[in-house]
Amino acid sequence: MITNDTVSQDFREDTRFYNGVTLWRREWDSNPRGSVSPLARPPGLFQILTIRATESSRNPRTEKKEVSCLNRKEGIIVTIVILTTFITGVFASTSASQVLNVFVTNFPKTHVGQDPASLVTLRCGLSSTVALDLFCTRSHSDGTLPENFTVPVGTVLVVTDVDWSGTFSCCANSTASLVLRLRQYQHNHTSLVYFSYAVADASGFAFKDEHLTTGFVVSPGATLQAIGTNSLNVMLYGYLVNTG
Repeated sequence: MITNDTVSQDFREDTRFYNGVTLWRREWDSNPRGSVSPLARPPGLFQILTIRATESSRNPRTEKKEVSCLNRKEGIIVTIVILTTFITGVFASTSASQVLNVFVTNFPKTHVGQDPASLVTLRCGLSSTVALDLFCTRSHSDGTLPENFTVPVGTVLVVTDVDWSGTFSCCANSTASLVLRLRQYQHNHTSLVYFSYAVADASGFAFKDEHLTTGFVVSPGATLQAIGTNSLNVMLYGYLVNTG
């Protein structure tokens, strides 16, 4: 017979852990001789333990991750509360135009990377007094009357987009072209800055909308000239840059 004393001498425990938690424990015969049938083992030699985490079996790394996640969640909640309070206060105490000014002040750049105040929209046509010269007026964002435009001293105009249209009596159903150049007044020098063409319809009307990858620059004192048709209409879009 196998006695309790024999069992305590011939059987040992095998305990399995997972992340510091005891999963199960069993006992087996440690004596290779005198093999004992598992059926002859008394009850209790194989025991499945209930999974239970105790203070002594917790994994320190798991606890550190839990604390880190908790701190992160608390930080996100505090940030949301502060932003909500700020936005609510702004909308409650200011008008729509003032709110717009706040956003423009804090996020001033447009899609071309410039301040909104520096953007320029010009409507140009051929001058009635000087051949080939373009006479341009600047459109304003508040809808006030356009004013004659010249590039201010200490800045340069960067033109990024050109729209043009006109009726070409010479070019029905054929190619019509537009040339823009800069004229230096004192020395009467010219430099080509833009060339474009489009196919006119049966009446000779042609138009073109173009976005310029790099654009061209107009300095103070330079005059834009156009070689095209007398009915030419040109829209120039760009921005002013301070040169110091």
